[in-house]
Amino acid sequence: MVEKYLKTLEFDEVLRLLEQMATCEETKQKIKEIRPCVSLQGVQKQQEQTSCAQTLILRYNEPEILPFGEIHPIVARLEKGATLSAGELLAVGMLLKTVQNLISWSKNFDGPELILSKYFNELRSLRSLSDTIGKAIVSEDEISSSASDELAKLRSEIVEVKAQIRADLDFFLRSPTIQKSLQQGIVTVRNERFVIPVKTECKNDIKGLVHDVSASGSTLFVEPIGVVKQNNRLKELVSKERKEIERILRELSDQAFEQLENIQNNHRLLIFLDVIMAKARLAIAMDASPPILVENGTVDLKGARHPLLPKEVAVPIDIRVGSDFSTLVITGPNTGGKTVALKTVGLLILMTMSGLAIPAKEGSVTSVFSQILVDLGDEQSIEQNLSTFSGHVKNIVKILEVADGKSLVLLDELGAGTDPVEGAGLAIAILEELRKRGTRVIATTHYAELKAYALSSDGVENASCEFDLKTLTPTYKFSIGVPGRSSAFAIAQRLGLSETIVRRAKESLDENSIIFEDVLQELDKIKVELQSKIEQNRILEEELREKRSQMESFAQELLSKENQMAADFKAKTEPVIKLIEETFDKVAVEIREIQREENLGKLEELRNRVRSDLGGYKKLWKGGGGVVSNLGAGLKRGDSVKIKSLQREGILINDPDKNGMVSVRSGNVITKLDISNLEKIGKATENFPILTKAVRGFKASKRVGDEIKLLGLSVDEALDKLDKFLDDAAMFGLHNLRIVHGKGTGKLRQAVHEYLGTCSIVKSFRLGLFGEGESGVTIVEI
Repeated sequence: MVEKYLKTLEFDEVLRLLEQMATCEETKQKIKEIRPCVSLQGVQKQQEQTSCAQTLILRYNEPEILPFGEIHPIVARLEKGATLSAGELLAVGMLLKTVQNLISWSKNFDGPELILSKYFNELRSLRSLSDTIGKAIVSEDEISSSASDELAKLRSEIVEVKAQIRADLDFFLRSPTIQKSLQQGIVTVRNERFVIPVKTECKNDIKGLVHDVSASGSTLFVEPIGVVKQNNRLKELVSKERKEIERILRELSDQAFEQLENIQNNHRLLIFLDVIMAKARLAIAMDASPPILVENGTVDLKGARHPLLPKEVAVPIDIRVGSDFSTLVITGPNTGGKTVALKTVGLLILMTMSGLAIPAKEGSVTSVFSQILVDLGDEQSIEQNLSTFSGHVKNIVKILEVADGKSLVLLDELGAGTDPVEGAGLAIAILEELRKRGTRVIATTHYAELKAYALSSDGVENASCEFDLKTLTPTYKFSIGVPGRSSAFAIAQRLGLSETIVRRAKESLDENSIIFEDVLQELDKIKVELQSKIEQNRILEEELREKRSQMESFAQELLSKENQMAADFKAKTEPVIKLIEETFDKVAVEIREIQREENLGKLEELRNRVRSDLGGYKKLWKGGGGVVSNLGAGLKRGDSVKIKSLQREGILINDPDKNGMVSVRSGNVITKLDISNLEKIGKATENFPILTKAVRGFKASKRVGDEIKLLGLSVDEALDKLDKFLDDAAMFGLHNLRIVHGKGTGKLRQAVHEYLGTCSIVKSFRLGLFGEGESGVTIVEI
């Protein structure tokens, strides 16, 4: 890739955005060196790594990566056997701490199939060295007293000696005779020795050693003879402290040297992973996604946005080339967005080939090109005495020298800067040459001849950028298949140019040009009408799709009700049939006895009893209270029962109504059930309370939604609320639930997932997809 073309497309600005996503300075330097890869396999690998990192960040949040500074100079000093400074050892310690953070983070991964797992597995913890450095080094300038027992002892003695010296000097300063000789009544330090400021003219009044003189010469800094011995002792202790610190640094440096290979490997992996994580962070910030990669020269970008424009400002465009045509000619008025469209295509392909996700809709397709060749902007050069036209031609000559079937060529205002007729002819010849080579080309122009060329040539297609003549502003909407109008006359007239001049200008055009512009105008009208109809059809399709979905849901509901009715019918008929069969068996036995005894009175008694039983069966079928109570094997209010359909226990809290329905309390939930759905498991509770109004009013409160929000709750509060919600959902037959726990630190999400994993009624659960709430929501199937 030619650096000039990369800069023209502002690839360096994209890398600058990527640098802002990096944690370490060395990573930022590595990012500056990123260049597009021309190998399909290489690009695929980088895209997979970026996508994997993006998924991990969204799923598990980010690990803490400490700013460990530059390691290469430290490694070089270790290789020479040098003793590292406290700051250098601190940098090594932060590197190793970051390694531990990444290793801990990687334990959340689903398995070894993850693309990045092997890199995390290559990291070496070196916890012992990390902990030793962390215990010894407080900052770049300070060694902790806990670094060694000897250092702690020396520092303790130093504190005691300093305190004694200050106490002696403070006592000395309080003497009235001494105070007359002092410049100030303070204790200070010179050459690591405690001294007092004495007036120069009074130097003979105080016996001691002079260590310094003030700039003005009016003050002498004197060490009184009485503290010389103690100052000597202090200096000796400080010297021992310095030597002990040097010993500690030497020892830590030796330990670091022993692990030099692991440190270098960890450093290399950290920079590599930080670059990938930076790409993932940028993808999340841009709402970008990985494109589908092909190698046949196809580019099909859907909803593509320029990555350097704010998302709320950039107008997404659909643009393609290389599938059904190899050359795309974009026309339209100035400032209509032609150049931005050109740059968007080039920059998104460069991002793709650099392992970056692109700000476009999922399903966008890009190819990996061997070269992206660009002629864009003003190419005039004062130094080389080149005009704009000459500059463009010189650049196009270089492009034609190397362009082939694996190249993408982007040409802005092709043929501009010279005589329009000659410029148009030259532009057509250049496009035709590139088309014959199989080169993928996107070019912008104002020339009508190029519009006609695109209409009449195979493999060449027109495209246009729309312009609102009423507001004189571009809409930045992009259309393929219809050439754009320059709208020069309309814009000039809207800006105040007289109608007479505009009319004369139109008359000066040849008839073919006028006819061509009229055709374009008519095409514009047709395009607007078609777009309106397409939008109407889209809305109609959405309405039909929604109605179809509603009908399918209704049909499913009807089927469910039908199945339920069949089940209810079977539940009602089975016990009735069983009772009838038992009755007939008894009647048959009794009839045989009556036949033997020839007792007509007994026959009449049997007939009445059968009639009575049939009446009871009729009541049973209709759900009559008395007989249904018999069906429940003597169930009474207050009995402990088992709800067969839910496999839960409860308390019967009222007698059955005329339809055989009873109320059962299970936990905190009261529901109405058919008595045939109950099985007695315990005796009635004495003095069981009757169903109150509050209980009868449960019908409204028992409605359970399919969503619960746990935002703002502690883990304990959230899990308690979630437990009740799942209970109610199971009781009322809900199957698909939505738990909103938010993203935050991920602690609440983790607790919810751990709980769901132990819950027996949960069939499965997953994080929300794009549009469902992503990692802030968990979807549960009961």
